[in-house]
Amino acid sequence: MNKFSLEFLIAYLKINHWHFTDFDEYFFKIEKTINDEYFRLKVPKTEELYDYDYFIEKLIIAFSIIEGKKKEVVLDEVNNYGYDIIKFRLVSPRTENGTFPLSDFPRIVENIKKIIKFSACSEIKEELSFGRPLGLSEALVDECQIGQTEVGSFVVNVKVPTRDFDEKEKYGEKVLSRIMTGFNEAKTINIEEDYHYNKKLNKNVFDSVIDMMGNRDDTFDVEIKASGRNCNLNYSSDFQRFKSISAKLKRISNDIDVVVRGTVQNLHHKRVGEEDIREIIVQDLISRGKVKISLDEESYNLACDVNKDMKIIRVDGVLRREKGKLKVLNNPTNFRIDDNQDVNINVN
Repeated sequence: MNKFSLEFLIAYLKINHWHFTDFDEYFFKIEKTINDEYFRLKVPKTEELYDYDYFIEKLIIAFSIIEGKKKEVVLDEVNNYGYDIIKFRLVSPRTENGTFPLSDFPRIVENIKKIIKFSACSEIKEELSFGRPLGLSEALVDECQIGQTEVGSFVVNVKVPTRDFDEKEKYGEKVLSRIMTGFNEAKTINIEEDYHYNKKLNKNVFDSVIDMMGNRDDTFDVEIKASGRNCNLNYSSDFQRFKSISAKLKRISNDIDVVVRGTVQNLHHKRVGEEDIREIIVQDLISRGKVKISLDEESYNLACDVNKDMKIIRVDGVLRREKGKLKVLNNPTNFRIDDNQDVNINVN
């Protein structure tokens, strides 16, 4: 058995309500009553004690019997006290043959860091995308540790601290729950119709798992375990789905609720099949750019009238920013002549 941290062992025992008193200069006496049965054991006070490993081995066996748990479970609980574990298992034809490209490992570990880091960002602020990680998410990742790799598998075990960070209670625990819920929902959600899926995960997280899964020449399935739940991400079924989600989140994050205020520059009305298309181009006095807006018949007729007199109009909607293209106002509402025709008025 590997050397155990006495600090973790004592913390584990105290959180499980074992009562400590001094036995002598080398040992504590610990006591606990479970279901009216009294237990008393000795725990070393220092790791420098002769036969320290022997005493710890006997203690772990005793705890497994007393608590009705397998020895391995008790070992994990003590070793990982103060941490939750998230496991990333990598599966590919190469791993099945017992090999793993060394060049892939740094990329995979970096993407695991990003998945945790940017999921932690969403736990603080539910945005669709982040330009850079938030400070508290960086602090969480700084305290994460790589755990022991499981024998006979390609698993990266990450120990995530469960303590409170500033005002975020059980921050790491909540982040892992978010990761598991987010990926499991992402595998089944209707991307086009109801995708925001409560903003569980953001574009940065999906970009990281896409990069981890690789490309057509070298691909991985990824099995994730944490918070008592499993999630299997399969390249064949999930890779393109996650790319679509990432693209959708990028489009949505480019949408901003705004007021467009300006003058109508162009009017365009045509019939396509049985549908009338009525569009105008407005020179927006707020953004200093041109905005295309599709209108209903009533609003379009008003736009024709104000265009003759170059009156200033206002309209609410969702502005989509598209690189190198005309800005588009989606879902326009409340199209009207502005009460104030001053060109320099501040609408904010």
